[in-house]
Amino acid sequence: MPCAARASGRAPPSLRRAQRKARSSTVLPSLRGGPFCAPIGGPFWTPIDSKDGAEARAVRLSDPFDIMGEARDGEGGDWGLLIRFRDRDGVEKRKTVKRAALASDAGAVRAELAGAGMLILSATGQNDRFIRFLRAVTHSARLTLAERTGWVDASRFVLPNAIIAPPGAEPVHFDGAASALHYREKGSLDGWRRALAALAPGNSLLTFAISLAFVGPIMRWLDMEGGGFHFRGASSTGKTSLAMAAGSVWGGGGALGFASSWRATGNALEGVAHGHTETLLILDELALVDPQEAGNAAYALASGQGKARAGQTGALRRRAEWRVMVCSTGEIGLADHMRAAKRGERTMAGQELRLLDLPADAGAGFGAWEALHHMASPAAFSDAIKAACAAHYGHAGPAFVRGLVADPAHWESEAKRLAKAFAGKAKQKGDSGQVHRGALRFAAVAAAGEMAAVLGIVPWRSGEAETAALACFNAWAAGFGRTGLREHRQILERVRNAIQAGQSRFGRVPQGKVQSFYGDGDGDNGGGASNREGEARSLSTLGYLHDIEPGKSCYLFHDSGWSEILAGFDLKEAAAVLQEQGFLVPGDGGRPKRKQRVGDQTPRFYTVRATILEWDASDLAKAVPSPADAPAGPVEWPMDGPAAPGADDYDYGGDPFADDLDGW
Repeated sequence: MPCAARASGRAPPSLRRAQRKARSSTVLPSLRGGPFCAPIGGPFWTPIDSKDGAEARAVRLSDPFDIMGEARDGEGGDWGLLIRFRDRDGVEKRKTVKRAALASDAGAVRAELAGAGMLILSATGQNDRFIRFLRAVTHSARLTLAERTGWVDASRFVLPNAIIAPPGAEPVHFDGAASALHYREKGSLDGWRRALAALAPGNSLLTFAISLAFVGPIMRWLDMEGGGFHFRGASSTGKTSLAMAAGSVWGGGGALGFASSWRATGNALEGVAHGHTETLLILDELALVDPQEAGNAAYALASGQGKARAGQTGALRRRAEWRVMVCSTGEIGLADHMRAAKRGERTMAGQELRLLDLPADAGAGFGAWEALHHMASPAAFSDAIKAACAAHYGHAGPAFVRGLVADPAHWESEAKRLAKAFAGKAKQKGDSGQVHRGALRFAAVAAAGEMAAVLGIVPWRSGEAETAALACFNAWAAGFGRTGLREHRQILERVRNAIQAGQSRFGRVPQGKVQSFYGDGDGDNGGGASNREGEARSLSTLGYLHDIEPGKSCYLFHDSGWSEILAGFDLKEAAAVLQEQGFLVPGDGGRPKRKQRVGDQTPRFYTVRATILEWDASDLAKAVPSPADAPAGPVEWPMDGPAAPGADDYDYGGDPFADDLDGW
């Protein structure tokens, strides 16, 4: 079909010659009646001679490109044109030209397209006919823009390299930074099943890692917040192989396979999270991120929201949002890494419940492995996994989503049923509310793995994924502590360890007149423990060692010593925990600090019984039963209705994951 250049309806001879040479043409009805035309060799502009009004020779504005339609985001905003062209090497490119940029920053539009390999011939400034052409174009076709991976709506799932949707659905264009991601394909799904997934049965950690990779697409069905798991272990235990196996579900081909480095967090965290929403984000080697940023990164990845930012007008722009399942690796865990910070940062339980710490040791003497499948050594088994991940990747995840898209309502119901079944098997009497919350993540992994088996994505028998998830859950719960609040254990451990390591920082209470170091008489600044009668052997003191009664030795902490050893904790809460456990001798009226004569003065001290040195974490459950104790019998936890009694009684830092208890 001819493409009109002017209102007269007839193209000039020069343009007709260009059209005859073109193999085909693209007709844009919105351009009819104007000076622009877009055949396959265009776009073109046909000027009118200023002397006699005749049409001059058609001028090509840029390399040829197709306009595939007008695109907007899922909320009907951020309109733009989706164009397709070939760069100077003949590689097909697709770019979204935003209407807002055409109206306000034409130079940025030209720069982005030129940088992608399009030759733009039009002049800049007011005579920029290339930009005028793009501003004038409209198109009847519509597309949805997606800046992050994952579900666009109930039936469309977007990846940088694939759109998974039922027939007839509106097309979706991924508008994120696909080049920085590793959603690539190699080999085949059958090859991946035989070479990798078949090695998982009998290996709980490998089965768990592969199942973990399928959790992303079902997270919203289970109303899950972001977060994930951290495989912790020494070098050569197999933790990297676990991460590679999980990553092969979605892609590979990068220096770390599908994985990113923990170095990618910080300023780039939002972009990384956007590119792995509802799939899987693998972060390799926790030690690469600054210890002081580690906890913040765990919170940010789990929160699902970026920083609030202002636009050019000062109004708040829409925040970046994501829902990410994380698989992390490292030789140390989050808590140990944060303690390495100069300021002795401690982990909040909320942080550790977002990134659950799993030892990469199955306990069979083979590192992360239990069954070597006739291979000579654990190293040979790890090498086989790595070889399989290098040969076959990027097929299982999309195949899993295609199965879900075929019947979303059924699979949503199945995900909830399987997660609930796992919860009933995982719960033990006396489990704390925090363990209860951690179990929700393991339940999601169990459900995802079982669904992958039913869909034929993995060659596992029914129950394989659930059994592996249960073994991993029990290993995590044993390390985290199943009973009592983790913060309470941390407080008791902190005080006990400070006394054990700091005996030289306690002096004997002096009997004679002493110089006042107590300020307002309600504490000590650290100087009062050093005296001639049994003086402390350290210049930085914590307090005194004193027998408040014959045979009842106590450690008397002055204010500065108490603040030092419990940095990061609420000091009043810490005193209450020790008093509840019988280790703190209260003062008059139940005050946390007790008066003690020191020479000719009577300041107050936090008075801790020396029996705390005999305390062990296992004693906490005996002393204080968990408020989340549940009677034996049928378990309806946690998918139906509210959480088990007492599970929400604790506040450990505003954990948004607490809402998950009410969602299933």
